[in-house]
Amino acid sequence: MKKHATTIRLLISLALFAGLLYWIGIGSLLDSFRAFHPGWYALAVALIFSHFFLQAFVLRTLLRSKAIYVRTRSVFRITMISYFFGFFLPGGIGPDLVLCYNLVRTAEKKEDVLSAVVFTRISVLFIMVAFAFLFSFLPVAAGLRLQWVTGLIVLGFLGYYFIMANKNSLSLARRLLNFLNRHHLTRLLYNTYFALSEYGRDRHLVAKVLPWFITSAFLKIIVDFIIARALGIDVHLAYFVIFVPLVSIAAVIPLTFAGIGIREGSFVGLFGLAGVDAADAFSISVLSFSLNFWLALAGVLFFAIRGSGIITAKTIKAEERESTS
Repeated sequence: MKKHATTIRLLISLALFAGLLYWIGIGSLLDSFRAFHPGWYALAVALIFSHFFLQAFVLRTLLRSKAIYVRTRSVFRITMISYFFGFFLPGGIGPDLVLCYNLVRTAEKKEDVLSAVVFTRISVLFIMVAFAFLFSFLPVAAGLRLQWVTGLIVLGFLGYYFIMANKNSLSLARRLLNFLNRHHLTRLLYNTYFALSEYGRDRHLVAKVLPWFITSAFLKIIVDFIIARALGIDVHLAYFVIFVPLVSIAAVIPLTFAGIGIREGSFVGLFGLAGVDAADAFSISVLSFSLNFWLALAGVLFFAIRGSGIITAKTIKAEERESTS
């Protein structure tokens, strides 16, 4: 069954990508790359690594709030390794799945590590969508009328945070999850849910990591704007602030490998609303996706030098001694 599902996802990826490429035309696509500037591309590579290093720093901070001590560089190394192995999984959350697996499989309290990863990813995506909602009211983008789309997504995230932090909703969730809390997996989800709720009620911790969440979200958006500059394509920054979060959400759909096809189609469709040529939008998406290869390459090098670096009780104690020395 899994083999058939994998084959289907691969076929969907190839069909979507090839269909878009046929529709746009290889000649038009090559024309978009003629003004390629390696300096801008190098800046985009540096920024995407900075984005993930900031997320590693936030993860370290969240883990320390649970008395799990590990260095930022260790989390960053594991993140890069996870990005390589997650590259072959369906959907845009493959690296996160591998990261969670690497971090939790030998941790004493798996829910503490899992909740830290989930909280980081959800919070950064929420801030990106909040940016999109605010920028959708700017004169340059108001004509797109995407306020209701971004607004509904923002409300969805706000509802999630409310459920995490509200005592009444937690009480209801506790009764529901107690009913489901019969197997190992549901028990882990049960514990993770309430580990997440602790972040929602810890205002001091949220205030501490919020600036880093905002910076990380901005870096994720600005990378694709820099990619457009690398191709010599002049598109207003506001469009990237609005469209990149929507593309990121669409790429999470587990129909294709690493979101291939869905990401490109989303870029072409959304940027087409702003009058951007389909070949240019497709080129931005392809070159943006190429950054994943640099992340994966870093993961291969880290894995070859240090291994997977899985957090265990022994390494946690070692990291704790190093951090206090």
